[in-house]
Amino acid sequence: MDIRSFAVLAAAAAAAGCASDPVEPARPDPPEAAVWYAGGVASVPLPALVAESTANGLVVQTYLDSAEMEIEAGGGYALRAWFSSYRSGLPLSRAAAEESGTWEWSDTAYVFRSTGGRLAGTMRDPALASQSFSVGHPAGAADIEVTLGRTRPAPVAFGDWRADAVREQPVPQTMYVFTDSIDGREITAHFVLDSARFGLYPTGSYVHVVWYSEWHETAGGPRELRVRYYHGDFGMWTRTGQQLDTESGWIQNHRMTGNFSGNTVLRIQHGLSPGDELVSVRYAH
Repeated sequence: MDIRSFAVLAAAAAAAGCASDPVEPARPDPPEAAVWYAGGVASVPLPALVAESTANGLVVQTYLDSAEMEIEAGGGYALRAWFSSYRSGLPLSRAAAEESGTWEWSDTAYVFRSTGGRLAGTMRDPALASQSFSVGHPAGAADIEVTLGRTRPAPVAFGDWRADAVREQPVPQTMYVFTDSIDGREITAHFVLDSARFGLYPTGSYVHVVWYSEWHETAGGPRELRVRYYHGDFGMWTRTGQQLDTESGWIQNHRMTGNFSGNTVLRIQHGLSPGDELVSVRYAH
């Protein structure tokens, strides 16, 4: 083989080798300043059960209610998460976890690491609409993998609802009016719903609390406050489509029904106390 043939073969081999060499991927644009919101844990939407234990024979469950990550354009981030714990299905405590840190490019991804050294996650392509990150547990248990998105999740039915109307009239509002006679005087008694709270929890439990008052007035006389009352109840709730049904665990045969309008308005049929005439009470989230 002459020198010219060898040179041709060597050039061809070099060209073939270059064609098979791995090419370093182009670095994607860095993350933009934005807030990312947790939509679920694995395939479970929030609130999601993230821990369960037994204390004194009672089951304690912890749920991740929500989480968000705020990314700063200069290379920083803040990660916040909110948790609720329940004992025997009823509210026990709430906790929040927060960390801050920095992000930077490293080999094939943008790496997010807290100031304490915890790896929160990576972004290989910040342009993707969904990213997987981990949230630190407030009690120091294993990190929780969450799915983050750019859109704030829609409201959910879980949490505390507050009464804001009786028969579509703003609270405080009269629910019942009775006429009676006291000491020979005819009086009109007004029973007023002052406030009410309806807690619906992911454990399937509910807590219902009503504060109301009794006012008396005579013909031509002022209305006077006579007594303030309190009624509390708890039990289990279910939802079928837009319908709510409850079964008391405290008062025998006490049940309530209601209807959701999305997850922001709830109308429940109930009285000031069990056995009263049912009235439509509107609750807002």
